[in-house]
Amino acid sequence: MKFNCSNCRTTTIKNDQQYVKHLFSGCRQTDQSYAFASRHNVLKYAIADVLRHNGVAVAVEPTIFSHSYDNSNNNRNNSNAKLQRPDLAMTLPSSVATDFVITGTPSAAAGDNAACAAKEKNKTHTNACKAHGFMFFPFAAEIHGHLHADVFKMIAYLARQVSFELREDFIFQMFHTTSLVLARSRIMMLINDNIARRNVELYLNTNKQTTEREEEKGDELETNEREENQEDQQETQNQNQELDA
Repeated sequence: MKFNCSNCRTTTIKNDQQYVKHLFSGCRQTDQSYAFASRHNVLKYAIADVLRHNGVAVAVEPTIFSHSYDNSNNNRNNSNAKLQRPDLAMTLPSSVATDFVITGTPSAAAGDNAACAAKEKNKTHTNACKAHGFMFFPFAAEIHGHLHADVFKMIAYLARQVSFELREDFIFQMFHTTSLVLARSRIMMLINDNIARRNVELYLNTNKQTTEREEEKGDELETNEREENQEDQQETQNQNQELDA
């Protein structure tokens, strides 16, 4: 049975396997949906919680960097520069900032989209963070679970800053939390899209049933009118026969 993707409304899906592949990889509308913003924020706050649990001071969406984007070589002509900021700023013996991005894997090899996203994040944030003495690492992940090399570098760098007895657990918690958020987002994408599909089917079925009821009602009215006309004609005919008699 063929059906259209309930997000982009254009791609014809032939089976469940193609549907899952399209939803996670090729659906352009998915990255613009509420699910995209939700998974980004969930990952951001989850990683912030892990960092705080391990004694790292964290600021979520810090505003101290905002004015530095105007002086950045890559943002001089950006009218929204003052609205830009990294997602997390971490205060350690060495200060670190990061910005999250989760992408799909449309037709490229695993890792290509994460590499492109990481490059864009570096271009946007590195100079502004450097102006405040922060080292910037992009946190680029793909929905399937692939992490860019800079994510490993950041986690390794942060692990050297936390207490020695916490390092092993810290590394595990960072990767475990990231994997859980990505897995949960994949599940929610399937659930939300299936709900949307069912709602569309329910709407279409309801409209179909309403149309059928209206047609049945119209046929019934037409039948009643026809019977009434026949009765009137019969009555008129009987009256005429009586008069003739």
